[in-house]
Amino acid sequence: MDKAIQNPMFVIGALLAIFGLGVCLNHLLRGDSVGYLAYGLFVTGCTLMLVGWVQRNK
Repeated sequence: MDKAIQNPMFVIGALLAIFGLGVCLNHLLRGDSVGYLAYGLFVTGCTLMLVGWVQRNK
């Protein structure tokens, strides 16, 4: 896991996933019209985290 955390794709993916969750919570609590953005950010972030985790041995 240490090698995965040093991978830039994993770090950017984690940031996107966290930001996606924040936008989702904001949408649920306030009802803003950018709720669709949360799913795109979260899915993209999780995908980048998965790719970074798979490439940790390189």
